[in-house]
Amino acid sequence: MKQPKPTLISTICHDIDDYPGITDLTSWGDVKKIMTKSENAQKFEQHWNGRMYNDLKITFARFMKNADAILRGTSANAYRAIFVLGLYAMQSNYVAVSTEDLAGIIESSKPTVIKVIAELQARGAIIELVKGVKGKPSLYYINPMICTCCKVSLDSTMERKFIDTLKEKNNKAYKQLEEDLKTELEYIGIPQKPKGQIPYVLIRHVDDIDKDTLNKYKRASAANTDSTTESHSDSAPQFNNTQFKLNIQDSNSNLFTPEEEAQFNRWE
Repeated sequence: MKQPKPTLISTICHDIDDYPGITDLTSWGDVKKIMTKSENAQKFEQHWNGRMYNDLKITFARFMKNADAILRGTSANAYRAIFVLGLYAMQSNYVAVSTEDLAGIIESSKPTVIKVIAELQARGAIIELVKGVKGKPSLYYINPMICTCCKVSLDSTMERKFIDTLKEKNNKAYKQLEEDLKTELEYIGIPQKPKGQIPYVLIRHVDDIDKDTLNKYKRASAANTDSTTESHSDSAPQFNNTQFKLNIQDSNSNLFTPEEEAQFNRWE
């Protein structure tokens, strides 16, 4: 399979090319060798997790400003679905969800979701790596250009700039989204780290999750919320990593072995 262009390294991993020995001309194979060094791996983990402290309103503004280049002309349901999946994906671009659960999340029908997924794939917004059958979740890889829109690291000056330039129609849409998110969560994303495989986030309905796992998730989410209230303008943002240590006993958790170098046709 064709390797990613070196210039995509920054797009996928932000400041990864700031690490010693990595330049725009470094091959992807050499990048992976350099990043396996313990000091680099630890630094990258801190940086990667730090992307999660961002404010939801800034995230939405960035999404509406930048993701439109890919999504322009798609349906409103497509915008809603990809934004929600981007939020659930966290630090990974991989997310697993069944058609039924995604329909519940965006409050739509199963046939509509099937059309939305086809629409997003045609636009290069997502790739379906594993197709779920009989109600099982499908595994999707979200275009990093969209995922970075859903997880933004901005200082206070840039935050004010985005808020000030947020168009009124987008602000109304955000207000509606904010109201939706204030309700009790029906679906949550559980980080999965199968041994020897690429991490992803499994979206499940709360009724399908055992109470112990659900309580752990709520405690981790509460701790994460508390940790995001501090200003990070003068230092590298910190992230409570408890949430990523969760694990659920699910028959689907080891089904997915996505290819590391998944490609989008827009990158060829």
